[in-house]
Amino acid sequence: MGTVTNAEHFWPGGAAAVVAEGTRTTTAIPAGEMGNDRPIEIVSERWLSPELQTVVMTRHNDPRFGETTYRLTNIVRAEPPRPLFDVPPDYQVKEIKGGVRIIREERKR
Repeated sequence: MGTVTNAEHFWPGGAAAVVAEGTRTTTAIPAGEMGNDRPIEIVSERWLSPELQTVVMTRHNDPRFGETTYRLTNIVRAEPPRPLFDVPPDYQVKEIKGGVRIIREERKR
């Protein structure tokens, strides 16, 4: 019969305390397909937040290799502090053709 893959879609869900769209993919490998004496079921989930435009959780469970989970935590929706974007004092901004370049000043010895 061969390997069979099914996909399920979930909208919306509450992964990582944000609204997210999820997809679960299940792949079934029949017994004897690759030397296995029993069927193997591999399940992968992926949750994407349209608002944050990023993956907030993934889970991959394969009985041959175990389970791997990635979860985005400590999400802060506030604006980051402005100083994070300031050019450091030992750098300077120079206008160049087609854009801006930030370069580090040479230190005088």
